[in-house]
Amino acid sequence: MLTGFPSVEDAAEAIKLGAADYWAKPLRLEEIRLNLLRVLRARDLQARFHRNRVLTWLLIGSLPVWFLLGIFLALIVARS
Repeated sequence: MLTGFPSVEDAAEAIKLGAADYWAKPLRLEEIRLNLLRVLRARDLQARFHRNRVLTWLLIGSLPVWFLLGIFLALIVARS
């Protein structure tokens, strides 16, 4: 959120409502660039975290299948 009249209360409310950041005028171009990079990196990190969490649960969910397959193969080898 970008404002010309900054206040702590408005900043807290903006962040609570989902703003990625709270900027007060005047801004330098370098400050805008650095803030945007930080927000994009945070978004990328959050996406990676979500993807890894899903993959972790898929792996955990497949463990019983691999366990049963191991027992089945051990029985086949034992009978040979």
